[in-house]
Amino acid sequence: MPKEERGELERIHREGYAAKMSVGTVHVYLLSPRGELKRTLHVADAASGGKLLAAAEAHAVEFAGPAGQPLAAPVPLSRPRNIPAGGVAVHITARSESRGSWGEFPGENWPVFSPAEWRTLTATPTGKKPGDSWPLDPALTRRVLNHFHPQTEDCSDKDRNDLRTATLTATLQADGSLALRGEVLLLRAFYPGRKDQREARAGVEGFIRAGKLTLLTLDDARYGKEKFFAAATGGSEK
Repeated sequence: MPKEERGELERIHREGYAAKMSVGTVHVYLLSPRGELKRTLHVADAASGGKLLAAAEAHAVEFAGPAGQPLAAPVPLSRPRNIPAGGVAVHITARSESRGSWGEFPGENWPVFSPAEWRTLTATPTGKKPGDSWPLDPALTRRVLNHFHPQTEDCSDKDRNDLRTATLTATLQADGSLALRGEVLLLRAFYPGRKDQREARAGVEGFIRAGKLTLLTLDDARYGKEKFFAAATGGSEK
């Protein structure tokens, strides 16, 4: 964090302590146009029961100004990076069944595949006929299923999972599409740097049609004792 930003945050903290407000590193702070601290919410409160929206609306009424256009146009906050020419980014979303805090929004990841990798993953091997089955490339399968877990406080891009099982079997259909079925089992700590690894386990089903992948968790998906949902889509219709 730049020195001037850190200094401003420390000032806000001091104002909050002096006013006996809730203050900490995981808080939402609402300031007046002059930079005075007016409202605070712990993130657990901000993520539940519409409390953040209510606080923002009250703040907008108290400090109403002239109408105007947004300072920045809305854009997707989660986007793939460094896609090679002709490559494919698979969009993976995962979310726990509960809401509030980390379950309020889905986690998103974008594993990227080169054109050759994508052909290896999605093409039907020569000589296969409807009804035939085969395992998809293990290394490429793992790059997808490694992200089949709900959002955790460890949100680094660095792979911290202990991936035990990641398999997908394709079966050729009469229309040329591939029906997919498999499973994933991995261990992942909820907090970074801790050893409280929880088991994420799920059956998965999906299909590949005209070079496009669609994959979903089954109803048995659990992270620890909690149910979660995950989906992957990537590629484009030819």
